[in-house]
Amino acid sequence: ARGRMSAGGGTASRTPRMDFAAVLASGVHDLKNSVGMLLNALSEVAADLPPDRGDLKERFNQLQYDTMRVSGDLIQLLAIYKIDHGRYAVNIAHHDVADFLDESLLQYGPLLDRKGVSLRVECPQGLRWFFDSQLVAGVINNIINNASRYTRDMLLVRAGSSSTELTIDIEDNGPGYPDVMVTGEHGGPSGVDFAGGSTGLGLYFATLAAEQHRNGTRRGHISIANGGELGGGRFSLHLP
Repeated sequence: ARGRMSAGGGTASRTPRMDFAAVLASGVHDLKNSVGMLLNALSEVAADLPPDRGDLKERFNQLQYDTMRVSGDLIQLLAIYKIDHGRYAVNIAHHDVADFLDESLLQYGPLLDRKGVSLRVECPQGLRWFFDSQLVAGVINNIINNASRYTRDMLLVRAGSSSTELTIDIEDNGPGYPDVMVTGEHGGPSGVDFAGGSTGLGLYFATLAAEQHRNGTRRGHISIANGGELGGGRFSLHLP
């Protein structure tokens, strides 16, 4: 087949197709680094504020929280891309679950205090399990961020195990999850809720993260429901 002729009489070269997903992932990586630098700068400025400027400290706390949310979303997008393209190296290790939860939740103390939200953590001492700490921490951070927006004034994080499964529940006493989320599947991104600002990214990431944990024929999964001890929404992560 003859190529299309250019105005000068030569054959026009075809522009290579761009791998948009790879370009987007590269851009997200750069954004993540920039947001990380911004978060560090905010922390340094907040630390230098005079003690009598509580109003500014509150505003900086909110800026730090929102910046952390953006950073978390970008990290989730990168993880989804790597998992989807078979480039994520799952790092399954043996962890003390109580210590892991304490470390993961430590950053939310100031935010929850400011919002008047109490956080209760229940985990048997000595409970240990095999999992990828980065993936599981990403799931917990996302759900805590979401629950802190919708809860009335209480959050509960509870871990427990059976002979075949570790379960981490995150409950709140807010209005609960919409029925369509409780009854729907979470294996792919949902539509965008422009009114509420929800993209379904968090639950999609949680599903992918859970499924990276396998033991024989069993695979990790998530579930959401309403009710529970606090009467609001309940998210559950199940790891084999």
